[in-house]
Amino acid sequence: MLRDIWFEIRKIAVQKKNYVMLFGHLFFLALCYIGFKTSNFRFFEKEVADTIKFDNFQRFVDGLFFARVALVPTFLVLMPIFICTLAGDMVAGEIQDGSLKMYMARPRSRTRIILAKLSAIYLVNLLYCLYFSLIAIIIGLCLRGYSGTQLIYLHGLGLGSEMVLMFPDQALACYFMVVMYYSISMMALGSIAFFLSTVFDRMSGATVAAITLYFVCYIVEKLPFADKIEPYLLSKVMNGGSILWLSDIPYGRVVTNLSTLLIYIALFSMLSIINFNIKDIK
Repeated sequence: MLRDIWFEIRKIAVQKKNYVMLFGHLFFLALCYIGFKTSNFRFFEKEVADTIKFDNFQRFVDGLFFARVALVPTFLVLMPIFICTLAGDMVAGEIQDGSLKMYMARPRSRTRIILAKLSAIYLVNLLYCLYFSLIAIIIGLCLRGYSGTQLIYLHGLGLGSEMVLMFPDQALACYFMVVMYYSISMMALGSIAFFLSTVFDRMSGATVAAITLYFVCYIVEKLPFADKIEPYLLSKVMNGGSILWLSDIPYGRVVTNLSTLLIYIALFSMLSIINFNIKDIK
């Protein structure tokens, strides 16, 4: 099984399109830094001034603050597109170019093939999540250093707190807990994209369908009349890692969110196995 997983990872590694997101993320960080340098943060300082009076607000805008700001759009927009592209290509892409039929010319367990591909997706997804989080910290620290007190800005997240103050080690621990949460949430979306990859015979169909599903859920959760269904939408659960920034983490809610994500993963992984086992590989 490990050999099969390694084989799938190697196939992913040689596909140049999977590296486009790396350069896109660096471009995104560059634009964020330019924004940091050209903004005086007056709008931001005014928002938090009603809660806490700062003698020198700029000292809180450090490298770790930069990394936290970059973390949100990375996992709200960039990573969902990447995971849908990656997972949507795993079966449909190989059917499209004919390599899957050749691979299955010898007797192989279809279930084992699916499990190997799903494992490879998660490992690559985890690697990308860690890379995105680390590169943001490294660039932020190199350019802005760090402050002895970390300001965690939570305005607009509906968590009941506008901000939280932490020591740097606490902020880093929460930062990587959020990253690990996102690695699981991305796999929930990836399992859906992978299932669609077993349905379609072209990679573009599976990828576009999965991306559309995610962003439709994301848009609907922002609508004022969707408050009753909002907690059950895929995007809402996927992006529920923000609660890990709170001083008193509601672990019951964390467990509920993770359980929901694991149900998504298990359900669509099972559907992928069933569909692939009955699918006529052309």
